[in-house]
Amino acid sequence: MKKILYLLADNAPSTTVRAKAFQKYFAKAGFVVDYMCTFSPVLNRVISLLGPASSPARLVRKLQNKVINQRVWSRVGSYDGIIAIKNFPGPYLQRIKQRTRAPVLYDFDDALWLEAHFGPQIFRDVIQAADYVSCDNEYLAERARELNPRVFVLDSPAPLDLFPSVRPPRPANGDIVLGWVGSPSTLLYLYAIYEALETIGCQYPQVRLKLVGTGEQRTLLPPFERIRFEKIAAYDQADMVTHVNDMDVGLYPLFDNELSLGRGTLKARIYMTAGVPAVCSALGDNQRLIQDGDNGFLAGSKVDWVARLSTLIESRELRERMGHQGRKTVESRYTGAKCFQQLLDNYLAIL
Repeated sequence: MKKILYLLADNAPSTTVRAKAFQKYFAKAGFVVDYMCTFSPVLNRVISLLGPASSPARLVRKLQNKVINQRVWSRVGSYDGIIAIKNFPGPYLQRIKQRTRAPVLYDFDDALWLEAHFGPQIFRDVIQAADYVSCDNEYLAERARELNPRVFVLDSPAPLDLFPSVRPPRPANGDIVLGWVGSPSTLLYLYAIYEALETIGCQYPQVRLKLVGTGEQRTLLPPFERIRFEKIAAYDQADMVTHVNDMDVGLYPLFDNELSLGRGTLKARIYMTAGVPAVCSALGDNQRLIQDGDNGFLAGSKVDWVARLSTLIESRELRERMGHQGRKTVESRYTGAKCFQQLLDNYLAIL
């Protein structure tokens, strides 16, 4: 049996979505897969408590890197394939390649060439260091192919096993919940629909905005005045399921820039998997996922957002129908088996 090693640089959502989500499919396909973290959650907490920039924290980080990296170097030679997820620099991949004959696949999401992430030089180094590259959408793939010819799109599977295939009925009375799931680093996208949400708050007093994953820093949020809202600072997978099931409409706003175009559609697909109708910015990969008016809505201007949200707020039947169509979309296109087949065809088959 071929042995595959996943290298994980952090415990970000990419770790689950783009690595561990495939675990059972490796076994079915006859592969042995291991996951190795190049960090220690315990030591990371110590570093945080010490203050990341402090001398003791730097010493702990140096010790952590030395111990864990030595473990990585001693083990990589026993695997037939190495897959590194996102937050690894080019020199790190080069050191791995010195210790193994296994082809190294580098997997990433987000527009890492921007200064908001790696920057152009670090991005160039890591893409050129890898033998193969997989990424979240075609926009990212086009950029990576400028540096490496062996690039393919690897879709993230929808979390179909977390939500029932038929959405339980929502209460006939009570608030209509517009929901958003994200993180403190993505709160900025809410500014793209800030004015639209304020307008909705004025027109529909029964609407409540639920923001999941805001963190504790209140100043990152738009200064909502006219729409009722609640914020949930942090969540785990079980919390996410609970909160998404409480939503009537899922929001996925973006800006018209490279940072947004590099983002995939997982947020929208989480809503759709739960049977929640998604309203998404009419940009990038959203336009491949959403058939406007059928399995979701696409919106551009403030007028578009207000119109699409108003239509859904006013029609329970439309919310149910569109949510059902969204679920059918992810069941047909984004199952774990179909996404794993992309990995099998483009990388695992050559091992």
